Amino acid sequence: MLGDKRNILAILVLSVITLGIYWLYWYYIINYEMKKHSPQIKVTPGVAVFCMFIPIVAWVSLYNTANRALTLKKACNDPDSLSPGAALLFAIFLPFGIYTYLVQKALNNHWQFHGGTKN
Repeated sequence: MLGDKRNILAILVLSVITLGIYWLYWYYIINYEMKKHSPQIKVTPGVAVFCMFIPIVAWVSLYNTANRALTLKKACNDPDSLSPGAALLFAIFLPFGIYTYLVQKALNNHWQFHGGTKN
């Protein structure tokens, strides 16, 4: 299963308009798509979203999600690197905008590599 390529600006705008609800949906769906795409990725998307409501545990969930995206990129030898640690620091100090950009960009590139065209 290929995930959807998504417009990063649309994710951010919808997240602001819905006061973060769309961002939680986005977070669920990217974890779901990664799980369905690769059998080596073990995640329960609902738990990943639930973790966002628990301080400190949310940071672990954010790191793990970025690491899952990196795992997909490594599997197809994509040279464009994503650092889960850097993504986490951006999420902590610049809430979610740059993190969302980094993770969704990595996923968009991965889906494109596998022939995905939806945007």
